[in-house]
Amino acid sequence: MVDDEKHEYVDGECTKCGAKEPCDHGKVDYVDNGNGTHDGKCHDCGKTVVDDEKHEYKYGVCTKCGATEPCNHGKVDYVDNGNGTHDGKCHDCGETVVDDETHEYKDGVCTKCGTLEKQPVKPEKPSKPGRGHHHHSGGSSSAKAEANATATVIVEKNATDATINGNTVRVASPQTSDDTNYVPALVLFVCSLSGLAVLLRKRKWLTR
Repeated sequence: MVDDEKHEYVDGECTKCGAKEPCDHGKVDYVDNGNGTHDGKCHDCGKTVVDDEKHEYKYGVCTKCGATEPCNHGKVDYVDNGNGTHDGKCHDCGETVVDDETHEYKDGVCTKCGTLEKQPVKPEKPSKPGRGHHHHSGGSSSAKAEANATATVIVEKNATDATINGNTVRVASPQTSDDTNYVPALVLFVCSLSGLAVLLRKRKWLTR
């Protein structure tokens, strides 16, 4: 009588009772689960022998399933958006890790993207007129015209009438024993008086 005799396997079967030899799962096929873990199934019998095991990385790759180690985004390249914000992409994998982040200024420069801080433009104050200067809107053109006016004298030979600035002036020739004509001298005298009047009016206007 034989009691609890161990199987003796040959080619996967017991030589005495024909029982199948159990699989030792000597070869396991690993599959990445996409969440930082992997499963493992026996290559021979298909049984799941590893469930949700964490990846074991070496040189950025899992030693069992071959999954790539996630990037830690250790270096970020920032780009100004032109609207007071910036984006940031990982220097190694190119993934956008910062989106529309507001600038952080220090000494007028963003500490991440280097954008210069815009300074507010101060409105210019209107200049005040100096003391003692008064602006007169009326009369300036007429005063200039008077200052620049030139007396126009029209005297005909042996005439006693003269025209000064459009006004006719009666000039009386003195009665002498000779025929000397004194009209030109009198006209010159009247012109001098007219010029002096213009200068006095201009001076009065400037001192107002």
